[in-house]
Amino acid sequence: MGTCKRHVFRCSQNVYNKYADKDSYVVVTGGSDGIGLEICHQMAELGFNICMIGRNESKMQKAIGEVTAKHSNIKTKYVVFDFAQLTTMKDYEEKIGKALVDIDIAMLYLNAGYLQIGGFADVSSNQIEQMVAVNTLQPIYVFKVLID
Repeated sequence: MGTCKRHVFRCSQNVYNKYADKDSYVVVTGGSDGIGLEICHQMAELGFNICMIGRNESKMQKAIGEVTAKHSNIKTKYVVFDFAQLTTMKDYEEKIGKALVDIDIAMLYLNAGYLQIGGFADVSSNQIEQMVAVNTLQPIYVFKVLID
Protein backbone atom coordinates (compact mmCIF):
# COMPACT_ATOMS: atom_id res chain seq x y z
CA MET A 1 0.00 0.00 0.00
CA GLY A 2 1.43 3.37 -1.00
CA THR A 3 1.36 6.52 1.03
CA CYS A 4 -2.21 7.55 1.68
CA LYS A 5 -3.33 11.14 1.71
CA ARG A 6 -6.05 10.18 4.15
CA HIS A 7 -5.98 8.39 7.47
CA VAL A 8 -8.40 5.51 7.18
CA PHE A 9 -6.17 2.64 8.22
CA ARG A 10 -4.50 2.87 11.59
CA CYS A 11 -1.51 0.90 12.76
CA SER A 12 -1.96 -2.14 14.98
CA GLN A 13 -1.65 -0.08 18.17
CA ASN A 14 -4.75 0.40 20.26
CA VAL A 15 -6.66 2.78 18.01
CA TYR A 16 -9.13 3.65 20.74
CA ASN A 17 -6.52 5.01 23.12
CA LYS A 18 -4.40 6.59 20.42
CA TYR A 19 -7.05 8.48 18.45
CA ALA A 20 -10.14 8.95 20.62
CA ASP A 21 -10.47 12.51 21.91
CA LYS A 22 -8.05 13.69 19.21
CA ASP A 23 -10.65 15.26 16.90
CA SER A 24 -10.77 12.07 14.84
CA TYR A 25 -13.96 10.78 13.27
CA VAL A 26 -15.50 7.38 12.87
CA VAL A 27 -17.37 7.24 9.57
CA VAL A 28 -20.33 4.84 9.44
CA THR A 29 -22.35 4.02 6.36
CA GLY A 30 -25.86 2.99 7.32
CA GLY A 31 -25.40 4.55 10.76
CA SER A 32 -28.90 5.84 11.33
CA ASP A 33 -30.36 2.63 12.78
CA GLY A 34 -29.65 -0.94 13.80
CA ILE A 35 -26.06 -2.13 14.00
CA GLY A 36 -24.74 1.10 12.44
CA LEU A 37 -26.39 3.25 15.09
CA GLU A 38 -25.02 1.01 17.83
CA ILE A 39 -21.52 1.42 16.35
CA CYS A 40 -22.02 5.20 16.48
CA HIS A 41 -23.05 5.05 20.15
CA GLN A 42 -20.11 2.84 21.11
CA MET A 43 -17.55 4.94 19.23
CA ALA A 44 -18.96 8.17 20.71
CA GLU A 45 -18.64 6.59 24.15
CA LEU A 46 -14.94 6.15 23.39
CA GLY A 47 -14.62 9.83 22.46
CA PHE A 48 -14.70 9.67 18.69
CA ASN A 49 -16.57 12.20 16.59
CA ILE A 50 -19.23 10.60 14.40
CA CYS A 51 -19.99 10.97 10.71
CA MET A 52 -22.91 9.07 9.19
CA ILE A 53 -23.45 8.47 5.49
CA GLY A 54 -26.91 7.42 4.37
CA ARG A 55 -29.88 8.18 2.18
CA ASN A 56 -32.42 9.41 4.73
CA GLU A 57 -31.53 12.83 6.11
CA SER A 58 -34.29 12.94 8.72
CA LYS A 59 -33.31 9.50 10.10
CA MET A 60 -29.67 10.58 10.32
CA GLN A 61 -30.61 13.83 12.08
CA LYS A 62 -32.69 11.88 14.59
CA ALA A 63 -29.91 9.32 15.14
CA ILE A 64 -27.28 12.03 15.56
CA GLY A 65 -29.59 13.69 18.08
CA GLU A 66 -29.73 10.44 20.06
CA VAL A 67 -25.94 10.07 19.99
CA THR A 68 -25.23 13.66 21.03
CA ALA A 69 -27.87 13.52 23.78
CA LYS A 70 -25.75 10.83 25.45
CA HIS A 71 -22.35 12.14 24.37
CA SER A 72 -22.42 15.93 24.19
CA ASN A 73 -18.62 16.17 24.02
CA ILE A 74 -18.36 14.93 20.43
CA LYS A 75 -18.80 16.53 17.02
CA THR A 76 -21.10 15.04 14.44
CA LYS A 77 -21.78 15.38 10.77
CA TYR A 78 -23.64 13.48 8.10
CA VAL A 79 -23.63 13.10 4.34
CA VAL A 80 -26.83 12.35 2.43
CA PHE A 81 -26.05 9.74 -0.20
CA ASP A 82 -28.19 6.98 -1.71
CA PHE A 83 -25.88 4.08 -2.44
CA ALA A 84 -28.58 2.37 -4.51
CA GLN A 85 -29.06 5.33 -6.86
CA LEU A 86 -25.66 7.05 -7.09
CA THR A 87 -23.40 4.41 -8.55
CA THR A 88 -20.43 6.03 -10.27
CA MET A 89 -17.04 6.78 -8.78
CA LYS A 90 -17.63 10.41 -9.79
CA ASP A 91 -20.83 10.49 -7.66
CA TYR A 92 -18.86 9.20 -4.67
CA GLU A 93 -16.03 11.67 -5.20
CA GLU A 94 -18.40 14.63 -5.59
CA LYS A 95 -20.67 13.86 -2.66
CA ILE A 96 -18.61 11.89 -0.14
CA GLY A 97 -14.99 12.68 -0.95
CA LYS A 98 -15.55 16.43 -1.01
CA ALA A 99 -17.75 16.41 2.10
CA LEU A 100 -15.15 14.58 4.18
CA VAL A 101 -11.90 15.95 2.75
CA ASP A 102 -11.08 18.01 5.85
CA ILE A 103 -11.69 15.49 8.63
CA ASP A 104 -9.30 12.95 10.14
CA ILE A 105 -10.84 9.50 9.83
CA ALA A 106 -9.73 7.04 12.48
CA MET A 107 -12.09 4.24 11.48
CA LEU A 108 -14.48 3.45 8.68
CA TYR A 109 -17.45 1.11 9.18
CA LEU A 110 -18.97 0.07 5.85
CA ASN A 111 -22.25 -1.02 7.36
CA ALA A 112 -24.84 -0.07 4.72
CA GLY A 113 -26.53 -3.04 3.09
CA TYR A 114 -29.58 -3.96 1.08
CA LEU A 115 -31.45 -7.21 0.62
CA GLN A 116 -34.65 -7.88 -1.27
CA ILE A 117 -36.52 -10.71 0.42
CA GLY A 118 -38.15 -13.34 -1.74
CA GLY A 119 -37.33 -15.88 -4.39
CA PHE A 120 -34.66 -14.85 -6.84
CA ALA A 121 -37.06 -15.29 -9.76
CA ASP A 122 -39.33 -12.70 -8.14
CA VAL A 123 -36.60 -10.07 -7.71
CA SER A 124 -36.68 -7.41 -10.40
CA SER A 125 -33.65 -6.35 -12.43
CA ASN A 126 -33.78 -2.95 -10.73
CA GLN A 127 -33.70 -4.56 -7.28
CA ILE A 128 -30.70 -6.69 -8.29
CA GLU A 129 -28.89 -3.57 -9.51
CA GLN A 130 -29.65 -1.82 -6.21
CA MET A 131 -28.36 -4.80 -4.19
CA VAL A 132 -25.15 -4.91 -6.21
CA ALA A 133 -24.66 -1.14 -5.89
CA VAL A 134 -25.17 -1.06 -2.12
CA ASN A 135 -23.51 -4.34 -1.18
CA THR A 136 -20.62 -4.39 -3.67
CA LEU A 137 -19.86 -0.93 -5.05
CA GLN A 138 -20.41 0.92 -1.78
CA PRO A 139 -17.57 -0.65 0.23
CA ILE A 140 -15.10 -0.37 -2.64
CA TYR A 141 -16.01 3.14 -3.79
CA VAL A 142 -16.34 4.70 -0.32
CA PHE A 143 -12.99 3.30 0.73
CA LYS A 144 -11.33 4.43 -2.49
CA VAL A 145 -12.56 8.04 -2.30
CA LEU A 146 -11.51 8.32 1.34
CA ILE A 147 -7.92 7.20 0.76
CA ASP A 148 -7.32 9.34 -2.33
